[in-house]
Amino acid sequence: MVNGILFDSGKADVKPESADALKEVVKLLQQDLKLKLYVVGHTDNVGALAGNMELSKQHAAAVVRELTTKYSVAADRLQAC
Repeated sequence: MVNGILFDSGKADVKPESADALKEVVKLLQQDLKLKLYVVGHTDNVGALAGNMELSKQHAAAVVRELTTKYSVAADRLQAC
C-alpha cells in the first residue's frame, strides 16, 4: 500500500502533491522490471456506497493514467481495480 496519492473528496483527479508517492511507485517498478501491480482505489466515507464504489474505480484508473503518461510506466504492468 502506498500512502500519499491524494484526491479531493468526490473527485477523481490526482492532486499534484501526490508526485512524491507516485515516484516511489515508479522506483519500485524500476527495481524489478518483471513486477506488475494492481492499482486499487479508495474513497472517503462521504456520499452513498454505490457512488463511492464507482469513484474508487475512477481513482485507480486516474493513478494508472498518471503513471503511464507522466512517468512512462508501461500500461501492461498496471491494472486498475
